[in-house]
Amino acid sequence: MDFFVLDLGTKTFTRVATDTWHGMGTCALAVNANNVYVTNQMTASVTVADLVSGAVAKTFPVDPGPMSISVNSATNQLLLLAEGTGTLDVVDLASYSIMTRINAGDTNRTGNFTMPLISSIVPNTAAAGSNLTITIAGRGFQGVQNIAFTFTTNGMGGMGGGMGGGMGGGMGGGGTMGQSDPNIQI
Repeated sequence: MDFFVLDLGTKTFTRVATDTWHGMGTCALAVNANNVYVTNQMTASVTVADLVSGAVAKTFPVDPGPMSISVNSATNQLLLLAEGTGTLDVVDLASYSIMTRINAGDTNRTGNFTMPLISSIVPNTAAAGSNLTITIAGRGFQGVQNIAFTFTTNGMGGMGGGMGGGMGGGMGGGGTMGQSDPNIQI
């Protein structure tokens, strides 16, 4: 996938061609000096592009689901929130290696619940009236006791964990938010 750099002075675009960057939808980016750092959700990596030459300088691996990034110029570090692991990664920009990972999902406060990380739901669609087995892969399922299919804010169905909160989905339809969908039986 290519991306473009807009020169605000000349109002011209420079195409940055790369076969290593596989962005998906909206991505995060941060600019430091002449470099732009672009997250790649599909490949769990960050691409570094030189804004002057319009070329990719490097692509390096990070934890899955890089969603938000920021550069700390004073320490020459990139801070990256990895949604797939729930960590805040600190990347050394001299070596492009992860120096440390901070668990951004856990809490020591009583009564808080950390949502499970779902990496896949198979199948993700089904015909009305069919019987099927749903396989949910991921981590952090400790304490989850059931799955409830409920109506969400847009009137479409959603799948929620037994300890509250949505887990994606899209099965069911029409109803009041939070109510169980009577058309789906477990």
